[in-house]
Amino acid sequence: MTTGQACNDLLVDLTGDMMQRLRAIREILVERRQSEAEAARLAADGQVIYLHAREEQAPVWEKTGETLEALGFAVVPGEPDPVKREPKAARNVADRRVETLSACDGLLLLGTDDGAALDADLVVVGRKDRHSARDRSDRLLPCAVLNMNGQDIATPRRKSMARSLGIDWIDTSNGGWTTDVRSWLTEASRKAERVR
Repeated sequence: MTTGQACNDLLVDLTGDMMQRLRAIREILVERRQSEAEAARLAADGQVIYLHAREEQAPVWEKTGETLEALGFAVVPGEPDPVKREPKAARNVADRRVETLSACDGLLLLGTDDGAALDADLVVVGRKDRHSARDRSDRLLPCAVLNMNGQDIATPRRKSMARSLGIDWIDTSNGGWTTDVRSWLTEASRKAERVR
């Protein structure tokens, strides 16, 4: 091998290494911009909140939705989710939920007196459907339980399960829960910024 050939080979290797590093830097910058956009979206006014509840929770869901709308949030869906027993119907409900969730800024799980329903909603809606929506939209989707029933459902095990699933807990018994919802979204935006 001649000296010129060795220099050319070295130059080709160096150029290849530099291109790989530039691509990696570009990917990091794209991720940073996306995180900044997510943080700004969560901190802005006019966020869309998915307020999840079951049909039997309709009266509490309606009142909670009206309160959130009065604060400037857009609240979806237009009615509580139906509970379907047939597998195909249940999948259709979940598919519609994921489609809607993928365009939302946050997910609130309504926690009422039915602890078993909340347990299922934590895993199915708060974890499975939320992750599906995040995969579909490639967006941050913070989630919290909006505890409307005080200590009856706020058991240590249930709160621990929520934490392990990345789900926050907002207690309404102190009366200032509307401020807590805003704080929750603000904190989610800060977490998005820290990811950068």
